Amino acid sequence: MVYVVAHKSSTEGRSLKELHSQIVDHLASDELALMDFHRLCSELYNTASEEQLSQANTISDIRVYEIKDNFPRLTRGSVPHGVRDATYLIHTQDLQPYRCHGSLSEVLEDV
Repeated sequence: MVYVVAHKSSTEGRSLKELHSQIVDHLASDELALMDFHRLCSELYNTASEEQLSQANTISDIRVYEIKDNFPRLTRGSVPHGVRDATYLIHTQDLQPYRCHGSLSEVLEDV
C-alpha cells in the first residue's frame, strides 16, 4: 500500500490527471498490473471533478506499507455473509510494523 501526502500548489507540482497518465504509461507493459491499477483507482478517479483532476499538487511524503499477516483490513473471508457493502479507515500511525523503508523505487524493485 502506498500512502502519499500531497498539498495543493498554484505554482508547481503535478496534477492527478498527469500522475494517472504517467502511471498508466509506466504499467503499459504489464497488463495485469494495469488492470489492478484501474480497478483500484477507477471509482475515485472517475468521480473527481475536472478541477480536482487538474489541480497541481506537491508531494511532501510517500510511505509504503507491506500488506501481510495481521495488517488491518477487511477481506472476503473476514466479512460475514450478508454484508453487502462496507467502508473503513485505517490509522496510518498504527501501521509502523508494516512500513517498508527505502525509496518507493527500491521497494518496488523487491516486489
